[in-house]
Amino acid sequence: MGKSLRTVTTVESHTEGMPTRVVISGIEEIPGATMF
Repeated sequence: MGKSLRTVTTVESHTEGMPTRVVISGIEEIPGATMF
């Protein structure tokens, strides 16, 4: 059985006590006008 590899690029930060991870590439486009 073959292996499937996926690379997801993220940027992680720590802002005012809140850890965040923003996905830059590697996943399908998320539908919608905004994430906020």
